[in-house]
Amino acid sequence: MQSDYYQAQEYYMKALGISEEIGDLDGIQRDLGNLGLIYDALADYPRALETYQKALLIAEEQGDSMSAARHLGNMGSLYVIQELYDKAYEVYSKSLEMNIKMHNLSGQANAYGNLGFYYRNLKDYKKAEEHYEIALGIYRKIQDKSGMAINYGNLANLYRTDELYDKSYSYISNALAINRDLGIETSIGHNLGNLGKLYIKLAQDSLRHEKTSNFLFLQKNDILFQMAIGYINQAVEIHEKLGNQSVLISWYSDLVEAYSGIGNYKKALEYHQKFHELNEVVFDRNKAKEIGMLEAKREADLRKRELEFREHERLRFANLQYLVIVIGIFILLVAMLLLVRVNVTRGFLKGLIFLNFILLFEFLLILLDPYIEVLSDRQPILVFAANFVLALIVFPIHQFIHGFAEKRLLKD
Repeated sequence: MQSDYYQAQEYYMKALGISEEIGDLDGIQRDLGNLGLIYDALADYPRALETYQKALLIAEEQGDSMSAARHLGNMGSLYVIQELYDKAYEVYSKSLEMNIKMHNLSGQANAYGNLGFYYRNLKDYKKAEEHYEIALGIYRKIQDKSGMAINYGNLANLYRTDELYDKSYSYISNALAINRDLGIETSIGHNLGNLGKLYIKLAQDSLRHEKTSNFLFLQKNDILFQMAIGYINQAVEIHEKLGNQSVLISWYSDLVEAYSGIGNYKKALEYHQKFHELNEVVFDRNKAKEIGMLEAKREADLRKRELEFREHERLRFANLQYLVIVIGIFILLVAMLLLVRVNVTRGFLKGLIFLNFILLFEFLLILLDPYIEVLSDRQPILVFAANFVLALIVFPIHQFIHGFAEKRLLKD
């Protein structure tokens, strides 16, 4: 399977090179997005994040809000994997906001599903359920069967965790029916395996709650374990054919529990050995993912510190410039007051007062510009209005100084 990813990586790198050569920004953005998915699958999270960010920047420059929202969603999933939950929530929320503004129902459903994934990882199952239900409702509305199946499956797993077994069975059955209709083998395998997990949980809970050992009760539990084995074996067959090793580990582990439940310890041992062997194979890949996550966190921390240092230096330099400007205005003001006492022409003094006024006005504009920009939302008419109001405030100061200078000149 990994060899397929490396082949895909090579293909998209070539495609990206061609897109860059001919200056096709849409192609560059598309190829970067696809490369991000490949790096994500290979657990190269720093490169995946960097690639998504490049694609996002191009999408924003082009005004392609739909693609930008998609890239943000992909970045959010990376942040969740790395347990950077604040960043994940930020980009997921931004993606949802953009899709709502565009009236993009499919994008909204995807964003709500992503937020469900975020809350599930935080173990806030109530909020996860709320967001998955909203996503499911939208997918139903637009008749997106694939999206419906994904969220039926997500909700089924939540309900199994909450021991709401009837709802879990209903939702996973709906997901399985849709995926069979669409012919999505990987998802069919997941649904069958999760049905098996549900029956194992039912049998285990029944054993815990019913403190009895009568024959009929044990026979009932044997049936539940047998049903679990049937479903999970179907899942194993599908995923062995597809080569999904990381998923097979989970199914082998479940079969160990199910065969142990019916007392077939020979089979339980067989699947325990399969689990152990495959776990050894996948171990290096999991370690690579763990190292990738740690590396991504380290790079994120370094980037954050670098940005904080740059911002600190920028503010320090800006404050220094403000101080120089204030001192300059003060010196000009003092010079003007001193010149009033000596024999200078009225025209020269008027020019000096006007220069002082212009410098003061420009200084206030620079000082207040960030606040004007936020309040006006960069609307030209609002920026102009703010500057006009500022001029009205500064003008009386100019008039006062001018009048004061005129009186001193006349007195002299």
